[in-house]
Amino acid sequence: MSVARRARLLVPTSAGSKRLLAALLLLLIACCMARPLRDPDLWFHIVCGRWIVSHHEVPTQDYWNMFGAGKPWRAYSWLGQVLFALVEKDFGLRGLISLELCTIFLFLLASVWSLASTSRSLLLGFLLTLLSAVGCYWHISLRPQTLTWILYPVVILLCERVRARGLSVGYGAKLAGILCLWANIHVSTVIPLATIALLVEREKAGRVAMLLFTCFVATLLTPNFGTEWISAMNYVGHPATFTLISELRPVTFLDPWSVPLLIGAALLLWLCHSMPRALSLRVLAGWFVLLCLSLAVMRFIPFAVMLTCGLIAQILGEQKGAREAVLRLTEKRVVRQALVVVILVITGVSIKVAHLRLVQAWDRVIDSNFVARGAVDFIESRSLPKPILNSFEDGHYLMYRYADQNGEPGYRVPIDGRTEVNTKEAWDEFKASYLGAERWQDFIDLVKAKTIIWPTGSPFVRILTASGQWCLVYQDGPVTGTSVLVQRSVWEERRAHLDSVNCY
Repeated sequence: MSVARRARLLVPTSAGSKRLLAALLLLLIACCMARPLRDPDLWFHIVCGRWIVSHHEVPTQDYWNMFGAGKPWRAYSWLGQVLFALVEKDFGLRGLISLELCTIFLFLLASVWSLASTSRSLLLGFLLTLLSAVGCYWHISLRPQTLTWILYPVVILLCERVRARGLSVGYGAKLAGILCLWANIHVSTVIPLATIALLVEREKAGRVAMLLFTCFVATLLTPNFGTEWISAMNYVGHPATFTLISELRPVTFLDPWSVPLLIGAALLLWLCHSMPRALSLRVLAGWFVLLCLSLAVMRFIPFAVMLTCGLIAQILGEQKGAREAVLRLTEKRVVRQALVVVILVITGVSIKVAHLRLVQAWDRVIDSNFVARGAVDFIESRSLPKPILNSFEDGHYLMYRYADQNGEPGYRVPIDGRTEVNTKEAWDEFKASYLGAERWQDFIDLVKAKTIIWPTGSPFVRILTASGQWCLVYQDGPVTGTSVLVQRSVWEERRAHLDSVNCY
């Protein structure tokens, strides 16, 4: 018996078996996408979640920033923060790894459900989910925004059902409920609202306006009474102001994370060219705006990829001829055998990759290339003096290490990842130091730093080591990773216990 024939015997024929196989493959893909904890923002989310659980309220001011303490601040991701804090408390860091894996799996499951229902084909839904997964891969980390990825495919599916079957109280209540949940997880509720306005067609303008108003009111049902919208509006100018933040920079065609989005965009445009009436000009225009926005600010790429796949599924679901033409290819004996063999080979490789990724994530837990765990361990083990001057990326992890189990700060950092909390003066001085500008000394003077923890690749580290006033006492990598420096006077007092690269 040939390999192809043996492979074909393994393919399930019943609908239930196919769904089970799809779920198992999605779990395998989720395992391949798992990795050690790497998001710098996760650590503050845990600290804030501890504070909320301990005080039974959502903070309305900052407690953790050196220059922002006491100023008004909204914990707009409170629900995700509480989830992260509880998981970390009961199951430790490996529990967070498991939560990240569950989040990825639920996102893939929601995508397949949405895309398969819209395209009316489990195979097409699965293939589009693979494209969506690859497009989101580089952005996956454990953060509140990732939790909303589970909700977005459901929003797209409900919009498709409203468009196809008409607006009903049930669909309106479901969309409002999802928007309410989204508003308590992340501040980006404008994305699902805009998607509803874009995709709900064939309804009277008054009914659509009422649906949008109901969903908007649902976003106000938060502990902050909907003032998260003020925070969202304050973020409008962020990409131009905070150019040093990687996820706010524009995408180039050389970036690998832009490739799946461009492939999906090309496929969608080809389908629209082949079937000119497949999508309305209004929908295409709205999609194009999101495409341009995601290329200008890479943070929006996952939503752009998901919407692109949703529109492709909509065309294939409505255009029976196009869907059947694609499916007929899989019915040919040669193509079917080739597909089965390829799928089995990919599955075998994926099992090996998934095993390696899970072992890596379980053993390492924290990715030291993104989180300064070793550097902070060194600072604590040597009892290096404070204040500590830290970079933008390391502020949240320092908060986590110095806060207690109630989220109370043991040490306030000069700058952290919450751009709405950092003062303009602190950000400008940090930026000058990070870029090695002429005013690099000003940030040190502002903080009155005695210890510095900083990314090794920044010019600031080389300037400090060359100045003769700062001694490099720790470095976990010559190019990447983190460096720790202390004032020369501190090193001279402890030189018997502190080795230095540049001080003698």
